[in-house]
Amino acid sequence: MMQNRIGWRLGLGAEVQEAGVSFRVWAPKHRRMEVVIEGSDGKTYPLKAEEGGYFSGTVPGIGAGARYRYRFEDGTRCPDPCSRFQPEGPHGPSMVVDPGEYRWGDTAWPGARLPRPGDL
Repeated sequence: MMQNRIGWRLGLGAEVQEAGVSFRVWAPKHRRMEVVIEGSDGKTYPLKAEEGGYFSGTVPGIGAGARYRYRFEDGTRCPDPCSRFQPEGPHGPSMVVDPGEYRWGDTAWPGARLPRPGDL
């Protein structure tokens, strides 16, 4: 199983990799799945069926910020149930997020003080 840039793998949803973005979704009642990249003239990429009802594949040339949906064999499009970000709400396209790019802005925060037994 390929690791992402930050050294761990979620296993489902969209993950930024060196080769592009890998997608994996569980859809056991379907025979085929595709990922549709929004804003690319609706370009679709077929996902490969795996054991246990999973589908996966990698889309080259995209990264964090790309918006996408999954498409079933009947043409229905849906957001990623394991999406990390839904910028247009729960029914809109999902957005690829790269957690390795997040920069914490609270590095000086000392944390919460726990009360001592006599402080309550």
